[in-house]
Amino acid sequence: GAKRAIVHIYNSTSPLQRRITFGNASREDIKQLAIDGATLVKEL
Repeated sequence: GAKRAIVHIYNSTSPLQRRITFGNASREDIKQLAIDGATLVKEL
């Protein structure tokens, strides 16, 4: 494995793109998704 890496996490900011990508998820759901993703990357 790589000793060091750059990880890019992207979360849509456009309301239309969020609706298409995440369905009926609330803003809080999307925020939690970002937090969970960042936490997972940090743990790995």
